[in-house]
This record gives sequence, C-alpha cells and structure tokens, in this order.
Amino acid sequence: MWQYNNTNELQHFGVMGMKWGVRRYQDRSGNYTPAGKKRYLKEKTAKNQRDIDSFKKFKNGVKDKNGRLLLSKKDVDDSVSALKALKSKKEAKLSRKYDIAKTQQDINRQTSLKDKLVYNNATRKKAAKYVVDKNMSFADATKKAKGDAWRNTAAMLAVYGAVTVYGLKKFNG
Repeated sequence: MWQYNNTNELQHFGVMGMKWGVRRYQDRSGNYTPAGKKRYLKEKTAKNQRDIDSFKKFKNGVKDKNGRLLLSKKDVDDSVSALKALKSKKEAKLSRKYDIAKTQQDINRQTSLKDKLVYNNATRKKAAKYVVDKNMSFADATKKAKGDAWRNTAAMLAVYGAVTVYGLKKFNG
C-alpha cells in the first residue's frame, strides 16, 4: 500500500520479503510456475469446489421441515461424486488449454521469420496441439502442421478452381 504522509514523503508498506519485479507464481518469461498453474486452476474451479463443500453438511441425507427424507445419503454421495467429476474435467480442460498456449509460445520463439511470414499463427497452434495431445517432438509436430496447412490450401484452391470453371461454363452456355 502506498501512502503520503504530512512531509510529502512517499512510503510503501509491502509484504515482508517482497522483491521488486519478482512474482511468486511466474518465471521471468511470464509463464506460470507449477505452483502458479495449481493456483490458476484452483481459482478457475473455485465455484465447483464451493458446490462440493455445500453438500458436506448433508452427510445423512436431506430432510424437509416435517422430517421426511428428500435425498438419501446415496443421492447426496452421487451428487458429490458427479460434482467432483465435473471439477476434474474442467481442470483437465483448463490444464490442456494452458499447456497448448505455453507450447505455442515456445514454438513461436523457435520459429524463423521466414516461417512466420509463410505460415500463420493457426499452424503453430496446431503444432502445439500435436505436441500436447500426441506427445510429438517440436520438429515432427511443426512438420505435420505445415503439411496440413499446404493440404488445406491445395484443397481450397481446387474448390475455388472448380467453382470458377463451373461458373464460366454456366455463363458461356
């Protein structure tokens, strides 16, 4: 917290041991450390955890004010297990998304200027997906993504050419 006192001096009251420009959850390049990634996933799934925690008080089931059983213990346990599965699925999805973004940054750093001009960012993102999902090396994934890009371009040009020829034929009768 920054504070001005009466003598026009600026004083800073920070966290003990805090260093200027040093972040606990990121390295120098801005990527999350393992602790930062864990914290990021925890923040993103906090709502799911609150839902799971809300069932803790209903260990023996849910009863109405007249004492009738609305949800049995088994129903509550099933609900909790479904919420835990949903939370783990969301964590896996966020983790994959983060890993792809981080890998794409690494591929962008290694890509030459010529390749950046020839192949767009989507090609490098596809290569990052190959690395994360199929455990391919950077070189193999980049080669496969470039091949996919050329194949897609050729298919698009073929369709464009076919449409043009058909249009000329139709126009000329």
